[in-house]
Amino acid sequence: MFRPKGIKKKLDDLVGGWFRALGYCEHCYSKQNLQWCHIKSRQYNSVRWSEYNAGCICATCHRWFTNNPDRFIKWLQKVAPKKLDMLELAFKHPFSMKKWQMQEHYELLKEKLKKPYNPMDYAREIKKDA
Repeated sequence: MFRPKGIKKKLDDLVGGWFRALGYCEHCYSKQNLQWCHIKSRQYNSVRWSEYNAGCICATCHRWFTNNPDRFIKWLQKVAPKKLDMLELAFKHPFSMKKWQMQEHYELLKEKLKKPYNPMDYAREIKKDA
């Protein structure tokens, strides 16, 4: 299995830790074996570390969603449609990142991720009747 090194590993550790710090699975609420999951593959560096491309789920749910991707998307449409909308926009404009760009991205994310991850930030905004 490929293991990232250098700046990719630093970014993975930073972002993965940020999501896992939630402390429970966003799907079943288990607190065991938490993992950083991706909607689009990690092979795409343009969205690999995006807050819109990931979440915190347990190993059991991760395995189940990996084997049932259509159910994963349906669940996300229900609980995090804003995340899917933003990811779709970002994924339309893929780009490659050089190591120096990854280093800059790391420094920016260190500041941005000081606020704890909150899944409700990605729920559909409720429109109030005027």
